Amino acid sequence: PDIRVHTLDGHHWPIILYTKAGSIDYRYASEKGSFQKMESETESINHLCNLIAKIEHIRLIGVDFIKKDNMFYCLEANPNPGWAGFHRNCGDEPL
Repeated sequence: PDIRVHTLDGHHWPIILYTKAGSIDYRYASEKGSFQKMESETESINHLCNLIAKIEHIRLIGVDFIKKDNMFYCLEANPNPGWAGFHRNCGDEPL
């Protein structure tokens, strides 16, 4: 699964994409499912996102992960994340 966590001032909005076909990266998949709010396994991920935001001295950050064999692999951190592209599509966009 692909995971994106948006972090703002210590608050986290993790979403997950369970299905994709034709690529490791969901952005290049020939077929993909929809993002869903991630409900579990987020404590260590959120902690890492806080550390990255602190190291980079930014308030808003989007961090991408892939989960494989019960391990989370951090792919990149985005200082200008595409908020709407993820949270509107999973119904998790805060008002």
